[in-house]
Amino acid sequence: MSRSSWKGVFFTNESFLFKKSKFKMKNRSNLVLPIHFNKLFNIYNGKQFIPIRFNKEGVINHKVGEFAFSKKKCVKVKKEKKNFKLKK
Repeated sequence: MSRSSWKGVFFTNESFLFKKSKFKMKNRSNLVLPIHFNKLFNIYNGKQFIPIRFNKEGVINHKVGEFAFSKKKCVKVKKEKKNFKLKK
């Protein structure tokens, strides 16, 4: 469900306080604004900071947390079948 249009965009002051080349952001619910274009952000996923650069114009008005996944993908590993040779 998207945010109501009459409420406007959601952002906090921490999204405007970046002065270094690498900025740490813990709030995943902020929107990507045009001033964030081509800047490197370290986004917290709950365990570690993941470096992300917003360099496509299609990501504007998306949530910051969409790009730093907090869960691992489930990968199933197949077991190899053992080749048993019958002894005669």
